[in-house]
Amino acid sequence: MFKLIFTAIISFLAYGCQSVDVSASPVLDSSALESPQDQRDKHKLDVNRSLATAFELMRVGEYDTASTILEEAYLLDPDNPWVQLNLGFIWQKSGQLDKARKAYLNVQNYADSDTLFSGKQLGPVQSLSLRDIALHNIKSLEALIDENQDAVMVNAPHHPEIDTLVPSESELRDALTNWKQAWEAANMHDYFSMYISSFSGKFKSHFAWRANRLSIVPNSKNIRISIGGEIIEFINSDLASITFFQSYDSLGYTDRGCKMIVFSRSTGKWLIVSETFKLGAVDPSECKSRF
Repeated sequence: MFKLIFTAIISFLAYGCQSVDVSASPVLDSSALESPQDQRDKHKLDVNRSLATAFELMRVGEYDTASTILEEAYLLDPDNPWVQLNLGFIWQKSGQLDKARKAYLNVQNYADSDTLFSGKQLGPVQSLSLRDIALHNIKSLEALIDENQDAVMVNAPHHPEIDTLVPSESELRDALTNWKQAWEAANMHDYFSMYISSFSGKFKSHFAWRANRLSIVPNSKNIRISIGGEIIEFINSDLASITFFQSYDSLGYTDRGCKMIVFSRSTGKWLIVSETFKLGAVDPSECKSRF
């Protein structure tokens, strides 16, 4: 039986990351002032966010919404093989086999043949390239059509840029430590500098989130934060998540729970684009399974 393989992008709760236009008279599109390289970098970050958000939706079965997000990402970067591969997976799962085949063929055209590596055991699948995955799923399509066999979804390895991922893990740990220390010290300048400028969390705008943090953090006394059981996972060399157990204590308030923070690297610095906290004391080793 052929197995349907999809790219296992990590969870990324990117809701509320939209920016807010506060200009008095938005006559000129600000993108007109950006250099072509700035626009390419912005598109790359937008596509990375879309990929991670789409996988989070796919994980809970929201394939239609994930497809819409990926199709918008395709408009920004039509040559991106990761977008094509995930669209192919969604279309194959929903029975749109012709569209899926075209997406996989596009992956064959755009993707290089570098090998993907994973630290997890994948059974018979030890190493693959994006082209390998696309070819494998094309065979799965043929099995569905010609032999009426069911396709089984299994996790595929992470992004192929393994050489650039390894050094970045220490940078991510440093970023997490800097975020923790700024929070404990109620150093709001350094604390806010750890987030992207459009971060809004559960609020409707960045400014609402910022105002909320300013009303709470500086007024909290003796903040102590403990972190344990960190698990770092990469989507690519510029996007990664850290899942960990967090203990928070201040004068008059205490909580325990699991947190996932997603970082994106921009101009050499890792910035927070998403954070999710699930209250409840558990063994730190169980945190990853809660997301």
